[in-house]
Amino acid sequence: MLANHEKNGYDADNGSNVKTIPVLSTELDEWLPRIGWHLEKFCANGQWEPSDLISLIRSRQSQLWIAANHEVKAVMLTEVGTDRLKTVTITHLAGKDRSEWLHLLADIKAWAVELGSKRLKAVTRPGWERVLADFKKTHVILEVRL
Repeated sequence: MLANHEKNGYDADNGSNVKTIPVLSTELDEWLPRIGWHLEKFCANGQWEPSDLISLIRSRQSQLWIAANHEVKAVMLTEVGTDRLKTVTITHLAGKDRSEWLHLLADIKAWAVELGSKRLKAVTRPGWERVLADFKKTHVILEVRL
């Protein structure tokens, strides 16, 4: 499904020249030099190392999405569930100049619908509740370091 949009990317009508680019696992190495700080940000809490995330992308367990024009604005990872709803989960997201790439989420929704998914969920920090107004808060995750 990613291959359908690989060459041109998705292009939501948002007035921005930032495109949403689904990156195939075979093209990951081309992008790695440009997304290093994003991967580091994803790993800030110590749960992952960048190499772990790279392995998930290479094995196709996670999908890599990049919002870019002449520079990378945002990077997102998703996973497609095996549940009855074929839930697509946004597991990681980091970027700058959010107003330029927030349309990335609409593109992910469109892709999820193409897959036959009935639900899109996002694992986020609390501040994203305001931004993702069309998402419904269904759970709260609490954690403690041991």
